[in-house]
Amino acid sequence: MDDNHLIVVIKVMKAYIHLLLVLANFAKWLIEYEQRHTERRTLRQRTFTRFQIRSIEIQRITRQSDIICVNELRMDRNAFAILCELLKTRGGLLDDGNVTIEEQVATFVNILAHHTKNRCLQVRFYRSGETISRYVHRVLSALLRLQDMLFNKATPVEDDCTDKRWKWFKGCLGAIDGTYIEVTVPESDKPRYRTRKGHIAINVLERCFGILKKRWAILRSPTFYPIKLQGRMVIACALLHNFIRTYMALDTEENTILTLEDMPIGEEMSESNDDVESIDVVETSNEWTQWRDDIAQEMFESWMSSRV
Repeated sequence: MDDNHLIVVIKVMKAYIHLLLVLANFAKWLIEYEQRHTERRTLRQRTFTRFQIRSIEIQRITRQSDIICVNELRMDRNAFAILCELLKTRGGLLDDGNVTIEEQVATFVNILAHHTKNRCLQVRFYRSGETISRYVHRVLSALLRLQDMLFNKATPVEDDCTDKRWKWFKGCLGAIDGTYIEVTVPESDKPRYRTRKGHIAINVLERCFGILKKRWAILRSPTFYPIKLQGRMVIACALLHNFIRTYMALDTEENTILTLEDMPIGEEMSESNDDVESIDVVETSNEWTQWRDDIAQEMFESWMSSRV
């Protein structure tokens, strides 16, 4: 074999080897492309499946029957639709294309109604914890914008009131009694919230909170939201309570008997806590004591004069 022929053979071999490398690289790229395409198709399928499951669950909760809607959200389907519309038009709640208004509101109300944990809702609605938390805050903010509409404005006792029961209490809004909602606060803030029984709680009105605790499970036990958010949650429960009484044709909770778990907690609890130092006495102020004594003296003098 002469040199020229050998050179040709070598060039042909190089070209053949180069072709094999090109074919190998192409085959590798083709395999990787198919894998990526399969992964994207699988991801789209999973996403679509999650969307279907989520949509079916929201439809079941909010549209299938009033019984399911009341059990899940404490209101019937018509009231829920009105609430969504009010939060949209009056509260500024937006459907951003990622989470519908119905899902946002249903998630928020379900948390209040059942004290549902974030991680449970992640599984139920196939959402991330961050997504659930973000939209819960949005619904809460929108609901609080409805305070002027859903909170009744108390009228103080007028100066010219002649009702013998109330004329002594000019400028007052009425008589109230207290109860307590247990809360979770930072260790440094616990002294501010500790009752004389040693419980960490905030004082609220007993009259309305029996039914509120029965309706909203989040009020029956401490939550682990920040203390400011816990306070806003209590307001939200009261707002939704007023909404339900206004827009729901038949509120079954109004006539039900309260159970022990719905009763006031805090100072009314009989259990004692020997591990903490309790506050046994709350000192009254001279101003309030004098005002109380003046009212009592005025009432007594009026009663005496009526007997003459």
